[in-house]
Amino acid sequence: MTIRKGAAWGRPGRLIDTQALWFDDTSAARAFHQALPDERFRMALAPGTDMATTLGITDGAQQAKVLAGEEATVVPIDLGIAMLDGGPPRPFLAHCVAHRSRRRLSSRPWRGRFVVVMNAAWHGDLYLAPKGHPNDGRLDVTDGSISTREWPEFRKRARTGSHLPHPDVSSFASSSWTTEFDKPTMVWTDGVRMGWCRRLEVRVIPDAGEIVI
Repeated sequence: MTIRKGAAWGRPGRLIDTQALWFDDTSAARAFHQALPDERFRMALAPGTDMATTLGITDGAQQAKVLAGEEATVVPIDLGIAMLDGGPPRPFLAHCVAHRSRRRLSSRPWRGRFVVVMNAAWHGDLYLAPKGHPNDGRLDVTDGSISTREWPEFRKRARTGSHLPHPDVSSFASSSWTTEFDKPTMVWTDGVRMGWCRRLEVRVIPDAGEIVI
């Protein structure tokens, strides 16, 4: 069950398979997706991934205890799904980003319209979904464009989550959403380049798996 406002999140538990440690959000998302719908896979995340940062996993010593099978906290986690031009589902654990620049994330401005869909709160050093939660059954969407002149300040503010509201950007949360682009737009899921598309569909799978922290 997804988290309810004001309710405690997670329960005591252990890592069932002490080999189930993932070092990147991409492979973790695929593991969760492959296990569905028959089981809810349980794993540990290494520090350094965007979902790990969101969950406060920063201490390697603490993760070593998790991997040793000591009692910890088990939290249910949602999974995002992206479909490009009606193609196969592309699972993502942390985020799905679409824009026409060649670099997925940099100090250089994203050209034209961009779309950011967050399941995690962080994308690198940017706090892009400060009001989101990775188990609320929704994805946090930011859709808009920022001028070259405004981009440095927008990115600076995004490091603290204070980039919104902005008059040229809309933000909302939804369990599913579809958009179409005027021009082919590059899509990245969890920082991995997926390809160009004109139509992007995203949806969330609530309680898709469990992470031990």
